[in-house]
Amino acid sequence: MGEVKPAKVENYSAGTDANTLFVDGERVLCFHGPLIYEAKVLKTKPDATPVEYYIHYAGWSKNWDEWVPESRVLKYNDDNVKRRQELARQCGERSKKDNKKGSAKAKKMEQMRNESRASTPSKDSNTSQSTASSVPTVPGNKSDAGSTSSTTTNSTSTTTTSRANRKSTQSAAAVARPGTPSEKKEDAAAAETTEDEAVTPVAPKKKRMSEQRPSLTGSDVADKTPAPTTTPSTPTTEPAPCVESEEAYAAKLEVKIKIPDELKHYLTDDWYAVVREHKLLELPAKVTVQQISEQYLAHKKSVKSTSASKEVAINDVLDGIVEYFNVMLGSQLLYKFERTQYADVMQKHPDTPLSELYGSFHLLRLFVRLGSMLSYSALDQQSMQNLLVHLQDFLKFLVKNSAMFFSMSNFINVDPEYVRNAQ
Repeated sequence: MGEVKPAKVENYSAGTDANTLFVDGERVLCFHGPLIYEAKVLKTKPDATPVEYYIHYAGWSKNWDEWVPESRVLKYNDDNVKRRQELARQCGERSKKDNKKGSAKAKKMEQMRNESRASTPSKDSNTSQSTASSVPTVPGNKSDAGSTSSTTTNSTSTTTTSRANRKSTQSAAAVARPGTPSEKKEDAAAAETTEDEAVTPVAPKKKRMSEQRPSLTGSDVADKTPAPTTTPSTPTTEPAPCVESEEAYAAKLEVKIKIPDELKHYLTDDWYAVVREHKLLELPAKVTVQQISEQYLAHKKSVKSTSASKEVAINDVLDGIVEYFNVMLGSQLLYKFERTQYADVMQKHPDTPLSELYGSFHLLRLFVRLGSMLSYSALDQQSMQNLLVHLQDFLKFLVKNSAMFFSMSNFINVDPEYVRNAQ
């Protein structure tokens, strides 16, 4: 395959051209979607039609930096600041209206469910028995008022128990099967709302910053619109039990996986090779994720201090790493330029686990994302600390064998047709 020529680097102006309205370093306001954000001009393309500015949004990660046309940029003055505040206020009012509509619809559905559950009282010769109980009995089951009340109480306790069982089952499933935060919330919500239960209106919960940040997938500029920092918060109703409150999330154990300094530059080299030089990692990898985990297990077994119980724990941790890798690779561990290759690999090896195709560089990307995923696990603080000890030991193993695992010769050049299709 022919070597890809490096892309031509455009010349950027210092932002002092007479044709430009804004200069480099100027504090401005910029449209992003329907709202206006405070921003700063970093670079200018005066020769572009229309003129473009490279914008950094104040208070946001540089991952949101982007080229925008001049029509989206506004001078930072009192009039435009008021305009920004007015747009934020209108957005808040629309959110209030949407919440009210959703609550009214939910109440109507609840009323319809209650009416549909109501049934005709059972026939009985004793009229006083049917009038003594306000709760309709099961058709065909004759009982007095006392037994009816007992049945109702038992039914209520059974329903409560079944709900508790469902919640415990959901917690166990969350540990056994890794997935994205959104999937787990939807599963919990779906389990809570059943045919036998009334629908409870749930107010939309403010997105956490970990969900707002752009994923590793995609180009340098994310497609999602950042939520404004100045938007007035909308009043919300008490969240349903299946929805995690902000206070509960804040009380969660914040999981931080420290990437050793010896491995950090491999992440940078990886990004530069794929995004800037348009290279790809050769697949299947010379040393796959599955093989790395097996080598680590063999290494730990060779150490005399590794007991049988510790070996079982290491096995569980490695199985978890491999499972998380298989689940997260396609959605969170690929750059946009790699997606065409990923589609080809999935077509050629539909039944092969991704951990047996991809290697060390993608595994290292996993540890950048893994901490935010573990925040959703049901492990207590002590169990989480034990897990982090194993993960840090695994990273030390990668450092020790970095010369074998992280070789830049694993990157290959691609033909121009691939570059055109991937962009």
